[in-house]
Amino acid sequence: MGYSKRWLNSVIDYIVSFSPLDMGRASTLVKRELEYIENEVSAIEDHSLMKACMIAMRQPLPLFLASPAVSSSGTDGIPLHGRQGTPEDIVLRLKEAGFLHEGLTAADIFPPAALTSTSQISFEAAAGSGMGRHHAYPGGLVVHVASNLRRCLDQARAYGDIYGIKLRRDILVAACIFHDCMKPYALQWMPNGLPCPEAMIAGEGAHHVMSLAQTIAIGVDPMTLTAAASAPRDPGQARGEVASFIAAACLLAGVEPEQSGAVFNACISDGGNQAGCMQPGNPYPKAGAWSLSYPGLVEYWLIYLSDSDYALTNSAASTVESAFSHLAVEQYGFSHSDLASPRFRQFRNFVFSQLSSEYLYWKLTVYGKDAFREDIDKTIRQVCMMNLI
Repeated sequence: MGYSKRWLNSVIDYIVSFSPLDMGRASTLVKRELEYIENEVSAIEDHSLMKACMIAMRQPLPLFLASPAVSSSGTDGIPLHGRQGTPEDIVLRLKEAGFLHEGLTAADIFPPAALTSTSQISFEAAAGSGMGRHHAYPGGLVVHVASNLRRCLDQARAYGDIYGIKLRRDILVAACIFHDCMKPYALQWMPNGLPCPEAMIAGEGAHHVMSLAQTIAIGVDPMTLTAAASAPRDPGQARGEVASFIAAACLLAGVEPEQSGAVFNACISDGGNQAGCMQPGNPYPKAGAWSLSYPGLVEYWLIYLSDSDYALTNSAASTVESAFSHLAVEQYGFSHSDLASPRFRQFRNFVFSQLSSEYLYWKLTVYGKDAFREDIDKTIRQVCMMNLI
């Protein structure tokens, strides 16, 4: 950049003072994609489903959790389904059903109450994934959801044009919103500049099952719930896993799985003849005993396919993380030991929130390190030229 070390340090000090919410709101990318999402949601024909999507975006705290930090306010008049439970009760139910490793506790599953009380938990501020993976920056969830939604609707149009298939747009849009709606809570930003660590529920990141539980609490139809559950797994080859996500989510939401309308107990329907389906004294079957009530809908595959670009974006994130760390040492006054510091992480979070790691990957691989650095330099200079917050 050719600037003095003192000036550069003062600029970086200013940048790292931004909160995650400040970073998300300062990003032209995040603003644009949030507007796109809101426009697509507002076009949902089913008014109650449209309202449910808005609630999922605007209510980042779990409506299924009984906690002083959680309130049912902000549900826009939609009655909640199920019953709220304490973290300890929920963890016990999940363990009894075989959805949670025995060694895990409520503290491993639910973020600390001290973090949950902050006003920084929001859709705009949330990361799209854990650090080092896709869209892992403030506002990354907005970019991730918008990216999924654009691909999903584009592919739906292609299927219509080619095969004459009429897909239900309401299900596609809503499922793209619901499938990650609890990431602002499960992956909320910690003071050290990292998202909260995430445990596994039913063999998938906790945010996914929590998102489905939020969807159940809001009261969404079974097919849309199943579409949202299909995001991380092939809904053809892994139907049992998709069903287990829904069953586990029902336990979080305080609803018997069959009452969701999305799954049924395969053991009971088969007369209880499947070995190992039921354990004595255990009211819930093990994960593999659940089946989907509405399998095979094309909408499920489109949600799965739209969420599958992690093959590219995870690789891009890893490459950019390494390149940015080298640049921070070479150009921006950080030492190698600084790369584990909150100051560096906040600097990194700001740059990625404004440019995106996906864009930076493209710039680096097509135009090289100099162009990569120039874009980052430009972003830093813009902080000095205007008040972004």
